[in-house]
Amino acid sequence: MRRPFSTILETLLCMSPGNYFKALRLLTFLSLASAFCSPVARAAESTNSCSRVFAFEYALGGRLQIDPRAEDLAEPIETYAQIITRIDADIAPLLAPTETKIKIDTAHIFSAFDDRDFSVSVGVRPPDFQPFSKKANRNILIHEYGHAIFEKNLVANSPEYREMRKYGLALEKELLANDMLLKKLQKQNDKSAEWSTAVAENNRLKKLAEDFINLKRVRYAYHEVFADTLVWITTKNPKAIREGLENLATPAQENSVASLQMRDMDAGLDPLNMQTWKEKMEFVVFVNSDLYFPFLPVRWELWSLSKDKIHDEAYRKSLPDKVFRVLLKNFTEDLGQSPKAFDARGRIEGVIRLNDKIIHDLRQTI
Repeated sequence: MRRPFSTILETLLCMSPGNYFKALRLLTFLSLASAFCSPVARAAESTNSCSRVFAFEYALGGRLQIDPRAEDLAEPIETYAQIITRIDADIAPLLAPTETKIKIDTAHIFSAFDDRDFSVSVGVRPPDFQPFSKKANRNILIHEYGHAIFEKNLVANSPEYREMRKYGLALEKELLANDMLLKKLQKQNDKSAEWSTAVAENNRLKKLAEDFINLKRVRYAYHEVFADTLVWITTKNPKAIREGLENLATPAQENSVASLQMRDMDAGLDPLNMQTWKEKMEFVVFVNSDLYFPFLPVRWELWSLSKDKIHDEAYRKSLPDKVFRVLLKNFTEDLGQSPKAFDARGRIEGVIRLNDKIIHDLRQTI
């Protein structure tokens, strides 16, 4: 799912200067509110036992919680705890994001990973979705937790990315400070030279933010590949993402950009999917800023390379690290380019090139 920091910047870019601060303050409040129970969660001491505090259910020493409103639609908390424990053990030598707080949330809540505090929220499958299955929530949990794993190891292994994160936080602070100054001057109806300087600075910061968002969007696309791959590795089911998200009561047309079938790891078997990808890429990627569509061929090739060996446990456990190393290499190389290289104009050849590079490295690695 989309990560919040880019959403913050994109929201700011669309606002008048006087509304920047309100948006940031609201987003900060929502972030803090979602983490409100985590100090209580830490009171749960055993990783193998669960406790109830204020009707919330906790496990994994407080890392995992179920909202009481989601209990009828969720599986027992022990089931989710076992999944996380197994993944943490299987991904070695990758680092497990043991700081991640995981909340099994209510239906219709947008499942997401927050890269600011590494928290994960999983909205359970709504009861009106057909077919209804509590097990479908497992696939979404694995996907969102995959984001935490990828981000943790990206920070640990890429000095370039660490600098990118640091730059992004500094840019956010500058935008906030500039907005506060503009708000103050606007309130005083001060249109002096200081106002003109602040407006010019605002325009400069917004331009930097636009370039930065282009870089972040590329990172998101890599994120989504790894998260979907972890679901495939863990479930051995190439259609697991669709089974977790699709509502067959209102199915999308197959081979269409709206179809979750395109995201199946084995969707490359249907040549119409590749044709749709090539024909619709410009609109879906560059106009709609879709995060899953850019690297669909990478997913399809990864499944093709691993499908005959996925039931070998040693091979299966080796895949998370191997796939991460390939994505890390290519992402780091892309970070070395100008932000303009990721602008949302004329990038079809660039997306094809990125897919070809990653697929070449996967063939050499897995």
